[in-house]
Amino acid sequence: MITAGLASVGFPDRPLAEVVELALGARAGAVAWGGDVHVPAGDLVAAERAAALSEAAGLVVGVYGSGYRAGCDDPEEFAAVLDSAQSLGAPGVLVRAGGVAPWEATVGAWSFVVAELRRCVRLAAERDLVVVAEHSATSLFGTLESALRLLAAVPGLAAHWRALGGSGAVLAEVSALLPSLVVLSCGAGDPGASAALELLARDGGARMALLEPASGDATAVVRDGRALLALLERRS
Repeated sequence: MITAGLASVGFPDRPLAEVVELALGARAGAVAWGGDVHVPAGDLVAAERAAALSEAAGLVVGVYGSGYRAGCDDPEEFAAVLDSAQSLGAPGVLVRAGGVAPWEATVGAWSFVVAELRRCVRLAAERDLVVVAEHSATSLFGTLESALRLLAAVPGLAAHWRALGGSGAVLAEVSALLPSLVVLSCGAGDPGASAALELLARDGGARMALLEPASGDATAVVRDGRALLALLERRS
């Protein structure tokens, strides 16, 4: 089953309750709360409030967008990330794989990030949480080749991907990342979104199609959300 979700990071100036209203307006079934503004790591009051508002609106909590960078940030900070994810009731945590592009990383940097990701996966599993590597050009999860390399090196690591480019390229990437792919960021107008969602629907499993607006345009996200839901209904 694929659930449409709204990423709160697109609306840093909106309070928690307004983000929930935007998700409802877009007909999303979930909110992926971010650690940048709305639910900072370690702020359990904010996490509990976000969880309560989501539940009251009939929304599930999606993956927690922690912003944590494995191999760059203080390893002790990850405990606070997990605390917040648990307080939210999130099934998993988005984590960045380091802070440089794959082609800029040394052999030592690769080894260090892999070790840190393995540690994160182990600690998260102890709390029944999944670590999801975030697709980012400024991380070791920035290209399909590097993403597959990390997934092979870190057992239990799940994948997030952004549907960028033409339908052929996106479809090839999504196919290669199965079955590790659990979150796909896309818009209804993305060229590869329709084909990718159809593939995920055929593959089965619980996944999230995440609306991640760059502009913070509430009108656009409502329009895209409803169009995305229509796509999901046709592909399910």
